Amino acid sequence: MVHNRYQHAGGEDTVFANEAQMLREAGHEVVEHLTSNDRIKSTFDKLLASAGVIWSYSGYRSLGHALDIAKPDVVHVHNFFPYPSASLFWASARRGIPTVWTLHNFRVMCANGLLYRDNQPCTKCVTGNALPAVLHKCYRGSRAGSAAVAAQIAAHRFLGTWKSKVTRFVALTEFAREQFVKAGLPAERIVVKPNFTKVNSLTFQSRMGALYVGRLSAEKGLETLVRAWAKVGEKLTIVGDGPLRGHLQQLAGPNVHFLGTMNSAEVASEMSRARLLVIPSVWFENFPMTVIEGMATATPILASNIGSLATLISDGVTGLHFNPGDEDDLARVANIALADDERLREIGRRAREHFITHLSSDKNRAILEQIYKDVMAEN
Repeated sequence: MVHNRYQHAGGEDTVFANEAQMLREAGHEVVEHLTSNDRIKSTFDKLLASAGVIWSYSGYRSLGHALDIAKPDVVHVHNFFPYPSASLFWASARRGIPTVWTLHNFRVMCANGLLYRDNQPCTKCVTGNALPAVLHKCYRGSRAGSAAVAAQIAAHRFLGTWKSKVTRFVALTEFAREQFVKAGLPAERIVVKPNFTKVNSLTFQSRMGALYVGRLSAEKGLETLVRAWAKVGEKLTIVGDGPLRGHLQQLAGPNVHFLGTMNSAEVASEMSRARLLVIPSVWFENFPMTVIEGMATATPILASNIGSLATLISDGVTGLHFNPGDEDDLARVANIALADDERLREIGRRAREHFITHLSSDKNRAILEQIYKDVMAEN
């Protein structure tokens, strides 16, 4: 399994670790080929990373050496940006080893990986070229950085990397799969496999207030959430950190509390005590781990009706929806929900049932094992 860790651990890192552990517990031998963005610190490091984003010769050689030693049946790729780069697919193909790539974000056609620009969803580069990313400096506000990532997108489209060197793509939702098909990935080789977590027993305790868990950044819709909560008469706890924290703290009223970063056990404890989990994103979330964690703890979810969130959560059944970016609608739905304990408990119960049936590790392992069997048979 191949993965480049992020400097600030997030959902992709969690999914990688969960899958590796799940496969080992099922008796599979898993060899991890890990790199980390922690290596990118100085300006010179960033220049080196940009230079190798299209094709990293060191990444190609390093993975090739690891493959020659391990001789795996399948190579499963999670994040390779910016290192070891998409050259790893060529290293695997040269040795006749099938590859599976989990598409955690939209960077295969979008420079920032989010399909998000100027505080709203953007799909300009999905069916066209990546030139708009350069014009709008979509990658971290840098025209040079955006040009490097756009060049990577264009180069591997031209080289046919996605069409000839990746045996199977894994999309996390049907919505995401549709975007990848529009971008030109071969539809017949894209399968849908959701994220997952383990089934744990519930600890029943009194619940109070609402909860947000995640990065404090613009695409997460936090400003909408904080403004809306001035119109809600219950406590809101915000777990996480990010560039907007200072601004949000200035904006927040006395019923909004910031706890900063917490570990997974602490997050699970907070979720099990919350009456409502709010996911106010204004971008096309892929498959947030918070959705699964909320369902696993029978915590009703109030989410933006956008992208994958619109289908991951069934309104009034396993959660509730509000119009994305609409603070008044968020406040309205939250107030109605929090006024009806019995309804919230029923939504939480159904969400937990949905999790056990569709999003548990046992169900997920069966899907992943079938993917591996299929690509090995094709190879």
